Amino acid sequence: MQINSVLGPVDTADLGFTLIHEHLLIGWAGWQWDSRWEFDRANAMAKAVDLLQELKALGVSTFVDPCPMDIGRDPEFLAEASQRSGMTIIASTGLYHSEMGIPSYFHAMPEEEIAEIFIHDLTEGMGHTGIKAGIIKCATTAGHVTEQEQKTHGAAARAQVATGAPIITHTDENGPMGLAQLDIFESRGASVSKIAIGHSCGNGDIRYLLSVLERGAWLSFDRFGFGLSASDDVRVASLLGLIGLGYADRLMISHDSVSTFLAKPGGWDPAQEPSLANWKPTHIIQNIIPRLKNAGVSQEVIDTITIDNPRRYFEGSAASGNK
Repeated sequence: MQINSVLGPVDTADLGFTLIHEHLLIGWAGWQWDSRWEFDRANAMAKAVDLLQELKALGVSTFVDPCPMDIGRDPEFLAEASQRSGMTIIASTGLYHSEMGIPSYFHAMPEEEIAEIFIHDLTEGMGHTGIKAGIIKCATTAGHVTEQEQKTHGAAARAQVATGAPIITHTDENGPMGLAQLDIFESRGASVSKIAIGHSCGNGDIRYLLSVLERGAWLSFDRFGFGLSASDDVRVASLLGLIGLGYADRLMISHDSVSTFLAKPGGWDPAQEPSLANWKPTHIIQNIIPRLKNAGVSQEVIDTITIDNPRRYFEGSAASGNK
């Protein structure tokens, strides 16, 4: 089966070790009007290429960048970084959540029209670049789904039905709305086997995690190293618990790291946050996988989570029945 990378179609069999949720560029909606900042593209590109080459040397083959269109997505940047590094990169269509995304342009737009935009990104190309997205991203705020988020999730589901592209979500770890997201997706006919509920690793609520898995969706444990919301002890404990219960075939892992912020509101600098010292896309390979092995997780299970599951997710495979 073939899916879209930023350099053209790739076979799912060739994806290899996949980081399912990372970012090369992020810019919160409106960043481009802050005249104090200027995007140093050459420096950001050099940094991205160095990072991707380091990941390749560690065995990573595919880098999924689910940056939605409203927070700094740059298809041409991703394509150049992929070509220069040799890393397969998969880009995203979609919109972020109401607090930090979904610009007013979309507020009066019906769900069906937003879906048309997503479908164009997936089948014709993002913007006028001809570079096709391979995944759909949407997001919710903590504890509730706003009217605009309802619309964007409905549009994402419609786009999945039309194209077969998978959906990955952002959920706030302090009030995750994965079940509500699934309700919207399924009401529009989306296939749950191609839906990953993101940021599922930070709340430690095993009942919530099991309820998502019981619906047939994937859990994306994709904030390792992000100590602002939870420690890696919480993330590892939840991961080990689910592996022990037989759910290794429904889990994917990543960091949600950002190579370059296009601007930093309020001057926030993640490099100065002690709890973000390990928030980088090498962390899982260098630190988390050794912890899993020390806890008794086999290389076969690690390969299931890092290689087999991303491939099956893009293919829309149901649970393997290993539970």
